[in-house]
Amino acid sequence: NIESIMIYYCISLASETGRRSYINEQFAHHRLNVIFFDAVCPSKNQFPGIYQQKDRLNLYGRDLSRGEMGCYLSHQAVWAAFLQTDENHCCVLEDDSELAENFASILTQLLDIHSCWDLVRLAGTFPRKGRTIAQVNNKHQLVEYLEQPRGTLAYIINRKAATALLKHTEKMTHAIDDSIDQIWGHQLRTYGLEPYTVKESSQFQSSIGCRKRPKLSKFSKLKRELYKSKYSVKKKLWQCKTWLRWMLT
Repeated sequence: NIESIMIYYCISLASETGRRSYINEQFAHHRLNVIFFDAVCPSKNQFPGIYQQKDRLNLYGRDLSRGEMGCYLSHQAVWAAFLQTDENHCCVLEDDSELAENFASILTQLLDIHSCWDLVRLAGTFPRKGRTIAQVNNKHQLVEYLEQPRGTLAYIINRKAATALLKHTEKMTHAIDDSIDQIWGHQLRTYGLEPYTVKESSQFQSSIGCRKRPKLSKFSKLKRELYKSKYSVKKKLWQCKTWLRWMLT
């Protein structure tokens, strides 16, 4: 029974009854239970205590939006809630998720090979090329990427991942998906399931809002690139090590 070894959370604003009904219908179809986790709404008058505004502005030239902050805090809170349970694995979804017909069976098969992953994306924002790490079935595989597909629409994690991610995101500088993608920092076996078994529903608009890049002066752009350089170096080193491992195995 997949429910005996996996807990399902859906992050959703308490007021979004339409979205919650949509998720409930899908889980009922798959004969699974889902726990709705009330999304965190940051104060409009002050930033969260963990927010590193100076570093954020130096790196990106703009603050995180309130929606991005809420998303960040909500995923953190779900990881913490998961660790308070006795479950070994957790599926986290956002409330605009559309589940494929094979959703439940694919998750069962992923649990059959749970020893080879810590975090698996079930959906991604951008198509990326990568290397197959493991075959899930004759149509699906686990893929490791040099450039991550981004997004937090749907993913599964184990307890090791939840613990490491909470540690890695103690300071809020990047959007939550960007933080998850910093594999060189948290050292988790982070893969994607391809083809994806979850996609963003066209019925709903994002509650986070778009990430508009501000217009910056030449000096501000230079300053930003200087601050970004240390992150870029760490990323490039990890990509080189990963590519070399691919070549040698």
